[in-house]
Amino acid sequence: MTGIYNLYIPVCGLFIELLCGVVFFLKKRITNKETAVFSRVLIYGLIDSILMVAIIYIGLFNPDKVKLLGFLNKFDYAMYILFSSNLFLYVYYVTSQKTLVEKTKIYRFFFFLTTVIDIIVILSLLFLDINIHNNRIVMYSDGPALTSMLIGCGIYFAAMIICLIINYKRAITKKLAPLYSLIFLFAIVFVLNSVDKSIVISSAIIAYVNLIMLFSIENPDVKMLEQVSFAKEQAELSNQIKTSFLSSMSCEIRTPLNAIMCLSEDNLRYREELPKEVIENCEDINHAGDTLNEIVTNILEMNRIESNQMEVVEVDYNFAREVRLLCEKLKKRIGEKNVFFKFHVADDVPYNLHGDRDKVISIVSNVVSNAIKYTDEGEITLEIKCINDNNKKISNLYISCQDTGRGIRQDEFSKIFNKFERLGVEKDTSIQGTGLGLSITKSLVEMLGGNITVSSQYGKGSIFIINIPQKISDAPVEKKEVVYNNDTKVSYGNKKVLLVDEDKVNIKIYRKELEDFNLTIDECNCSSECFEKIITGREYSLILMSLSLEELNGYKTLERLKENPTFEIPVIALTNDPDADIEKIKSSGFYDCVIKSFTKEEMKEKLDKLFRKTNFGDNFVMEAFSDMSKPVKDIVIPNSVDASNND
Repeated sequence: MTGIYNLYIPVCGLFIELLCGVVFFLKKRITNKETAVFSRVLIYGLIDSILMVAIIYIGLFNPDKVKLLGFLNKFDYAMYILFSSNLFLYVYYVTSQKTLVEKTKIYRFFFFLTTVIDIIVILSLLFLDINIHNNRIVMYSDGPALTSMLIGCGIYFAAMIICLIINYKRAITKKLAPLYSLIFLFAIVFVLNSVDKSIVISSAIIAYVNLIMLFSIENPDVKMLEQVSFAKEQAELSNQIKTSFLSSMSCEIRTPLNAIMCLSEDNLRYREELPKEVIENCEDINHAGDTLNEIVTNILEMNRIESNQMEVVEVDYNFAREVRLLCEKLKKRIGEKNVFFKFHVADDVPYNLHGDRDKVISIVSNVVSNAIKYTDEGEITLEIKCINDNNKKISNLYISCQDTGRGIRQDEFSKIFNKFERLGVEKDTSIQGTGLGLSITKSLVEMLGGNITVSSQYGKGSIFIINIPQKISDAPVEKKEVVYNNDTKVSYGNKKVLLVDEDKVNIKIYRKELEDFNLTIDECNCSSECFEKIITGREYSLILMSLSLEELNGYKTLERLKENPTFEIPVIALTNDPDADIEKIKSSGFYDCVIKSFTKEEMKEKLDKLFRKTNFGDNFVMEAFSDMSKPVKDIVIPNSVDASNND
């Protein structure tokens, strides 16, 4: 083989190594142990290529410099040792399936061991002889120094093969395929060198392997993308955990909060017998409870919006009635302020709409609550108009909420719908809330395909105008609107209801919420007691059952009950999860589902549906609020009790 051919191959290897070095070290890359080891592999490979070109060049054009050639060859042997040891460390680190802590600990041990071996072998090279054979056509080296280098490299390559065998499940992945190419190519090098020692291709093979690894395993762009992808997955997982945590905590907070407020309201039923201070304390407890409940609700809603877990759920609903009921609740937040609340629904607003009732009502609630919070005197006007497209069965609702409150400064307009922005809070720390209400409102409006605009004059007031498209429902129009009032009694004919909940305080709250319905209440705290009550032949018209029972959960308890073919009692599930899948619960055999912190109005709706009271006879004492067959009149709601300055 001619000398010029021997020089040509190492020069190609040097060019490849330079290319790899430029790409790897000049591009932005991830900094970790794996990358650090590979960078050393590249450096030693580059030095080896430079030395190989220098050795062959001197051998071709200055063959009499034998000592220099001997020194350069020993230096090159040292690079082979360092390259091999670091390649072994790299192979171990990328193939190990141990935990990060264990892998790092073992890596440190191997690093110390290879450093000791490298020092011993490199020092031995200084004292061992090397023979240079060169006739300008064939050039090679041998001797004890070469033997020492081959033994060291052989140990490292054997260790690499052991690592690949032990961790074969990880090693067989496509990502680590270049490692097999490396072993195969070096096997070819050893075979060829045993046949013809003048074949100098080891440096080119190292360069080629580094090139493959750089553009596969250690590609900076790919690793950055992998890191970004991993970070995204971790962020999504973290967001899911956060969503689950907030949802769970919301339930856990609401349940005792509901108990506090319910018991406090129950105390207020004895106003005439309680001292004035106790009555005021109970009212303050309810006020604080409303504030906390709204804060928890807003945080949970914003979390669900950000995690894309909020869906549009469409149902038929009477829009005017729902808004009127909402206004009856919201008027209490005005408290002692000198504020009048006006509410008007245009005559042409359809009685029955089809859309996401909860989101529409939440939107109206947020803008009115915001007006109440920032209006100290004057009036708040909620006006609802529409433009109907009867051909497409679409009603474009226009909801305007105008107040005579503080207004918004021009420099604050851009912050109105920002999260956690509470305008004017720096001047009035009595303003309560999270600053999420309007941000949630904007998100909900856009989710329903609508838009929201605001106009304001600082010191004089603001007006929010919301446009929301809703479908016009074909459901029959209700002629009478029946509204439940806390002071009225509703009779369900003394039907017997069994309450099943592990928490005795919850049982007490359920009893108080149901006491106005003329029901006979029985209770138990576990599934075994529930079975006993059913087996003993007690007749129940309804079972309210918690899904989180301790012995058997609600699902398994109901499943066990349904094993009896004669069991036909409707069971309503009680859950802490506000995002519970109602359809899944119903498919499990439950008649319906309610949140544990249910109100009397919510439970009445379920009981009406269950007991099929379509006409209201002597068993019902109700308040007929208005005749829905007639146009809705303006309603002026003066200031009432219990102010709540929530967002």
